[in-house]
Amino acid sequence: MPATPEIIVLGLRTVSFVADLQAAGIVIFLIIFRPYIERSAVSIRSLGASMAIAGLILSLGNHLLEPARMVGSFSGVFDPSMHKMLLETNVASAAVVRIGGLVMIWLGMRAVPSRGDTAALIGATVVAFSFALTGHTSAHDQQWVLVVLLLTHLLCVALWFGALPALLIATQQETSENLGRVIVAFTSLATRVVPALFLVGVGMSVLLLEEISNLWTPYGTSLLIKVAGFAVLMGLASLNKWRLGPAITSGSATSIVTFRRSVVSELILIIGIIAVTAVMTGLFSPTH
Repeated sequence: MPATPEIIVLGLRTVSFVADLQAAGIVIFLIIFRPYIERSAVSIRSLGASMAIAGLILSLGNHLLEPARMVGSFSGVFDPSMHKMLLETNVASAAVVRIGGLVMIWLGMRAVPSRGDTAALIGATVVAFSFALTGHTSAHDQQWVLVVLLLTHLLCVALWFGALPALLIATQQETSENLGRVIVAFTSLATRVVPALFLVGVGMSVLLLEEISNLWTPYGTSLLIKVAGFAVLMGLASLNKWRLGPAITSGSATSIVTFRRSVVSELILIIGIIAVTAVMTGLFSPTH
């Protein structure tokens, strides 16, 4: 069983991943679906800026506590030699890159859209790229193939994940007609994104696992859990596209309530998938 410092650091890592991907995803959502958003754009931009600040604080906190995980005791946090050692690793490089991307997102979300969106989008891409600088991807023989696959995977996940709180805000501030248009447009894209996520995930799994028997390792089992989670997400996206979106456009108030419940379910499910990812990349090797 992991020691207490490792559990705390992995928990902080999970929450940090949630904030990072939310911030990046809100940026992508705003840029893609700007034509459909009339009343809720300001609130969504404010949420994106807040998530960027939260991600920045959590990423910094996670980095400062990492020495405790390295030595198995909180005394590591107060050991300058451990911090010096950490600064020489890819973990420190990834933290610096990620924090830089989050700062760009915050500045972009605080600026007027015509000036800030480009900076925010670059920041979102930088945040996603930072995840490729550590872990199993960075040490693999096919590193750059995996980097491209992982970057694609994370940008797609971020879009979906960031869109969900944005859609909840839209249900409160947009007209029924406009909300229906947003939902139909998003779910039409989402039903194409999920198969892409699946294919990219399969490609990454083939490279990382190396042998089919490694599916039965803790890492492989975690991958199977993620696949099951994405299958459920695909079902919810289909429900939103074919039933709830058109119903909301026609003015059905009960469909808005059902849609909110569906979005909350998707949020919980994706947070669960992120938690599984944070744990499996922190504790397990693909081949053990």
